Amino acid sequence: MVDTGWNALRDVLVESYADLERRLTRRLRSSELARDALQDTYLRLERGGRIGPVAHPLGYVLRIAINLARDRQRAEKGLASAEQIEAAMDIPDEHPDPSRTAEAKADLAIVERTLATMTARRRAIFLAAWKEHLTSREIARRYDLSIRLIDLELKRAREQCAAALRKVSEK
Repeated sequence: MVDTGWNALRDVLVESYADLERRLTRRLRSSELARDALQDTYLRLERGGRIGPVAHPLGYVLRIAINLARDRQRAEKGLASAEQIEAAMDIPDEHPDPSRTAEAKADLAIVERTLATMTARRRAIFLAAWKEHLTSREIARRYDLSIRLIDLELKRAREQCAAALRKVSEK
């Protein structure tokens, strides 16, 4: 291990700036974000604090820059541009009206009652696909069954639910 302090890491940043910028640009797919990350890294190294021995100073500085860039990206994701805000103001309210909400709740109750009548295996397979969004292959692996059997159970479960919903809508 190399015993490095903040000053040594700052020296690594300055000496390897071009290489770090090139690597970060490739990794982050943005030269501007790479330069901003290196600037943030320099400021972080200036702040100092406690640090233990660092085995690979260049890799350590690169990791700091990547982490700071990711933090910056996450923070900027939450901010909307003026154009985005203006566009959002023009979007009509598409919330369902109370009657559609009541109808959806009634349909959900029908599906839940239908699920209660299914075999435990069919219900588990259906819920894995519906709630967990698992693929047939993932469900087959989970329950140690063939993909063909999973697809058949899903088809039957959907048919059962559809029949129950049709039956109610015909009344």
